[in-house]
Amino acid sequence: MFIHLHARLSRRLSRPCSRRLNRTLGGRHPNYLSQAFSAFWRAIRAHRKSIELDPERFDGAVLKRLIRERASEERRLAKWAPALAEVYGVPLAEVEKIMHRWKMNQWGQNRAKTGQELRKNKMMERLECEWKLWLKLGWEAFERHEMLTPHRWLGLGTIARLLDLSSVLGRLSTGLPVES
Repeated sequence: MFIHLHARLSRRLSRPCSRRLNRTLGGRHPNYLSQAFSAFWRAIRAHRKSIELDPERFDGAVLKRLIRERASEERRLAKWAPALAEVYGVPLAEVEKIMHRWKMNQWGQNRAKTGQELRKNKMMERLECEWKLWLKLGWEAFERHEMLTPHRWLGLGTIARLLDLSSVLGRLSTGLPVES
């Protein structure tokens, strides 16, 4: 009896780890396509959070408005610089230097960052890393799915999920608004 138990136990322990792990799945491979879908949707969720946190960085309309406002401010200051130099009796280069310093202070590029801005920047970096990580994991799972099942026909529901995912990823990559 002891020999029989020992043989059965040693046979179980000597089997490959992947065979033991897949046994809980009924001897099948994990569904890598489903894992890829989940990873891509998590990447989209991280990207949406980063858009909510800092819309200026991603929203094309906001960026265009900021560029227009800054260009009109540049034109206005360039128009007034010679008059100010003449009134105050200082060289034009010095007036332009002072105006440039004022612009940088107004646009927040010349000052120390506050704690809230530092936290926001740290959160943006974390969300960007999370976004890249989930995209990479999604592509790896998708490649593994293609490697294990190269000639598998996809069902209509899976094709619809792929189209929906590709549509959302395409909208995010071009900066178009994405419906929730």
